[in-house]
Amino acid sequence: MKIFGKVILGIVAVFFGMMIFNYLNSIGVHKAVGEQGDVAYLNNDFSFFKDRFEYHQDTPLLEKHVEFMLDDEYIERKELGEVEDKTVKFDLYMYHSANVSKDKGNYLTVLVKDLIVPKELEEAPYLETIFKYNAYRPRKNEAINIVKIGKENWYLQWIRITLDNINSFMLIHDDLLLYEHDLTEPFLRAEDHDLIHKIEKKDAAYCVVEGLSEGEEELTMADRESTEGLELKEYLIDFKLRLDGNLSKKEELYLSGEFNDWAIADERYKLTKNSEEVFSTKINYDSYYDEVYYTITTKDGRCALDSEGNVKYYKYEFLNKDSTMADYDIVKSGIVKFNKYDYYKWIGISVYVLIIGSIITTIYLVKAHKERKENVYTSFADTKQEKETEDSSKEL
Repeated sequence: MKIFGKVILGIVAVFFGMMIFNYLNSIGVHKAVGEQGDVAYLNNDFSFFKDRFEYHQDTPLLEKHVEFMLDDEYIERKELGEVEDKTVKFDLYMYHSANVSKDKGNYLTVLVKDLIVPKELEEAPYLETIFKYNAYRPRKNEAINIVKIGKENWYLQWIRITLDNINSFMLIHDDLLLYEHDLTEPFLRAEDHDLIHKIEKKDAAYCVVEGLSEGEEELTMADRESTEGLELKEYLIDFKLRLDGNLSKKEELYLSGEFNDWAIADERYKLTKNSEEVFSTKINYDSYYDEVYYTITTKDGRCALDSEGNVKYYKYEFLNKDSTMADYDIVKSGIVKFNKYDYYKWIGISVYVLIIGSIITTIYLVKAHKERKENVYTSFADTKQEKETEDSSKEL
């Protein structure tokens, strides 16, 4: 039991040590980002905000100046009284980025700068964004805070994105809707969310199945043009997809396309599902063309549908291995570092180790002192017992 207690104590000590280390690291990074961001803001240098990741698209996904007036209904509801200047304005930027080595993934950079709101409203330490998906798990919209980190007038958040359609998003100050992007087409389609496969020049086709037909559909596509003069090329394609959040995740799904003459429920092209409910498979395909058409079917012949109820045919354009990242508007970032205050975490963990070491040493010394006292008492008792025994022997 004593050994078990020591093990538990050791685990608890390590756990709290890691918590302290991570907390102090976040404080150091937060402070460094704030300082560097303030400099970038004053110099109107957006490279700092984009260079957090190894690569980014040079053209923003969104670059917009927003300006409007508070309406009287909102002023009355918030009981703001007489508002001197009802103007609300700011600049909104969103960049698409990726890491291919450490923390591999695709990301969004959301930047709000020069936010002006009526002085009657309370200044917000953060703004809230609500992203609307159609396949995100769990099945709900996701709220993420855009944080005011530095001393200047800018708000920032870096957000990891996964295979999904980002249909729209809202930007909110307290309960004031600052901006809403809500168009018929998704803000960022699942097909376009991944920059990594373009950077690594690996063919990968993505999609979200938004609907399935009720019965078996006939799959027909227009005949291709002549292949005369075209070169036959070999491709390895990584297919990944998600079902819309309203569809059953228990479906068995298959690829059907030019590569198997539009066969239904072809076991060679069955998709497997992982723990994140992403369906995937890889196929080898020889083609004369620069793109491939395909759709998704179930075992009983139901097919993926578009928003109008027609069979949804997906198109994937193969990567040109001779192309450069610039052809895809992707540039390698300068990679900014936020290690200026790394010493925070090392000083903190050193102090923690010293405290834990002092406590353990104190416990050991107290225990050792107690054992010495017990040994002295036991030795004295034994001597006394021996003397009494010897005196009794003499009397006899």
